[in-house]
Amino acid sequence: MANAWEVGKQDGVDDETLYRRLDAVAQCHGAKPSRNLLHCVLGGRSDGSVLCAAITGALTGIASTLAALGVEQAIVLDNGGSVGWYYCPEAGATPVVVVAGPNHRPTGTAFIEFDLGSFPQPVSHPVLADHL
Repeated sequence: MANAWEVGKQDGVDDETLYRRLDAVAQCHGAKPSRNLLHCVLGGRSDGSVLCAAITGALTGIASTLAALGVEQAIVLDNGGSVGWYYCPEAGATPVVVVAGPNHRPTGTAFIEFDLGSFPQPVSHPVLADHL
């Protein structure tokens, strides 16, 4: 799938054609949509804000939820049981696990660090009420 996506992007095909190519590859190999995997997602909104989410489900359902939250573009950073989010209360402090999948590995290989000045307060959104 990754190779088909990369080739499609290199060929400059439009999103609909790329979708059809990826769907054909998936059908050829009997791939099924993922279900209930934990996904680590960054989403960009039209107002320039960024949504960071750890969310479970199939990618199609997650895409619908993100769209309902006003996300126009998203990047799946990681998925599956190894996802882990950390909070570091201050420089030099030991990071604290905030979200972790069942197979989380504490010695991860990729990090994105945001200096927010303080712990972010969770914001509830009506679209998530059905999923809680």
